[in-house]
Amino acid sequence: MRDIIKDVASDIKASKYLVVFTGAGISVESGIPAYRGEEGLWSKFDPNLYANITYFLQDSSYYWNFFREVRYPMLKKVKPNKAHLALAELETAGNLKTVITQNIDGLHQEAGSSSVVELHGTTRVIYCLNCSQEYSMDEAFSMLETQIPPLCSECNGKLRPAVVFFGVFLFLIRYFGCILRKIRRRLRFFIILIFNLFFPLAKEGDILGFNFGCISFITLSVLPTSSS
Repeated sequence: MRDIIKDVASDIKASKYLVVFTGAGISVESGIPAYRGEEGLWSKFDPNLYANITYFLQDSSYYWNFFREVRYPMLKKVKPNKAHLALAELETAGNLKTVITQNIDGLHQEAGSSSVVELHGTTRVIYCLNCSQEYSMDEAFSMLETQIPPLCSECNGKLRPAVVFFGVFLFLIRYFGCILRKIRRRLRFFIILIFNLFFPLAKEGDILGFNFGCISFITLSVLPTSSS
């Protein structure tokens, strides 16, 4: 294991363009449970009720009760862990160019990373479905003390978190292959670190099919592939 860590560290130092993809695993140490698995969030809360855009538009009370009782208290309590801070330090040192994350917790930015692409959006921003007025999650939580669902103070429209719900197509994924190929043509070395990334993202982005540079997987569980 020690040799592997040394090899990855050496690859990071040698890389000319380091991009890190992160998933739920990187935030587990901060106190945010992963979504899948026996102890995952979706084992306790049905994602079809709490995280599906179709059901949210029909009856958003499930989500907002979940936000009030679970998500908001959790996000107010957690802090970036050593992994988040290490990535921020790599960016400051000039090694890391971008963090691309599936996470919606905002911990990369809180740790100090400035170049962050949030593929699934963020829980920390709430906006009106009618007029697009934005609110902080603190403001949304305050609204929930008097009404569920919360309504826009400007137009009385319904609010939603700026996250990608199940049932919403993530167009960015389709462009991953093209983006990575452009990077491949320009640079002689490329490394990707993946912290418990949900596999469809890796598959759609053709990450597993690339034969260039160095790809390192850091995962809490076995990464499923079509060939293993």
